[in-house]
Amino acid sequence: MSLSPSSPALRMSDADVPTLIAAWEGSIRDFHDFVATLDDSQWNTMSPCPGWTVGDLAAHVVGIEREVAGDNLVVPEPEWASLTHVRDDGFSRYTEPPVDQRRGLPREVVIAELADVIDRRVAQLNGGDMAADSVATGPMGTERPLDLMLRMRCFDIWVHEQDARLVLDLPGHLGTAGGHSAAHTLMSALPFVLAKKVAAAPGTSLQLVVSGPVAFDRTVQVGDDGKARFVTTLAGEPGAPDGPTVRLTTDWLTFMLVACGRVDSRSPRVVDSVTIEGDVDLATRYLGNASITP
Repeated sequence: MSLSPSSPALRMSDADVPTLIAAWEGSIRDFHDFVATLDDSQWNTMSPCPGWTVGDLAAHVVGIEREVAGDNLVVPEPEWASLTHVRDDGFSRYTEPPVDQRRGLPREVVIAELADVIDRRVAQLNGGDMAADSVATGPMGTERPLDLMLRMRCFDIWVHEQDARLVLDLPGHLGTAGGHSAAHTLMSALPFVLAKKVAAAPGTSLQLVVSGPVAFDRTVQVGDDGKARFVTTLAGEPGAPDGPTVRLTTDWLTFMLVACGRVDSRSPRVVDSVTIEGDVDLATRYLGNASITP
């Protein structure tokens, strides 16, 4: 039997557009309220994102939200030679200019800009088409179904709040609606990761058991066609004919850090927090290829 990424449903798996708007609003207001409490030292702390401080994360969120709000932005070209952390690819060169533009601005200015765009985006979204398949313009001018665009923005904002909280050792908001929406996004990518990134052979299966503020137990298996799907038929022990090839058990924060590429899969943070039962080689390959972020 195959099933959706979140069946039995994760809290946000079947969310309609008003629910997703509320999740996005909750996520971005949580982000704003958190960064608004920081002092200059915390604002300038390096984040897990190469070359970006916590303040740069805030600038990134401002830049993206102002773009999707339709603001007519004039963003100067950075001095690329001085930005050694920027990869020579289109995505990196898209995300960096709005961040670089705000470097050196007082944090109060960036926080005020964030507060302003939040209020305007809330009004735009609540006053717009609520159909899930209505076309919405997202980052980079891409057009996507509204529900997918909202999930993408929830994911980006919630993960960046966790980035900031991680480096400042101020954990929180792991189990919000934004966190549950992020879990749906990460789970939706699991078949692709196992079949394409790990290149697991047909018949290979992986069970992922996650506990914490967001908890789920999902098994994905590669079919004879080379595509992976969620299944409920492998209820036995790992390695048994009726069980998964491997079972990984971990907590929500560790899974998020691995699946978002925020931590080396060989680090003590991961090794000490992930229990492997079954095929260790498959587990190692999965953990090393689990990241779905750019």
